[in-house]
Amino acid sequence: MTVMWTAANFSGVLLQYLNKYLSGTIFLNFYIEGAAGIVGFLIGKILNYLWKTKISFIVSYVVTIFGAIFIFLFEGDYITPYAFGSCDCTPFPHESP
Repeated sequence: MTVMWTAANFSGVLLQYLNKYLSGTIFLNFYIEGAAGIVGFLIGKILNYLWKTKISFIVSYVVTIFGAIFIFLFEGDYITPYAFGSCDCTPFPHESP
């Protein structure tokens, strides 16, 4: 249990630190991370209530592996963070020629 908590804590802190280097705006990345945290918490509570601890940990780690694959696809520009195509969402105005 200590190893699992240490790995989860390290992964969370590392994702928060490296969030500024992910493609997309920092605001969009934090919104997605927050939504994923809320959904993960709710699903985790339900899994822990319905199944034993061991089964819920196995399911949680499988879901985490799929999430890591999506992060790799996201960073390799195989998928985009924007829901409806690409977006040039910079907070600065475009330069005129």
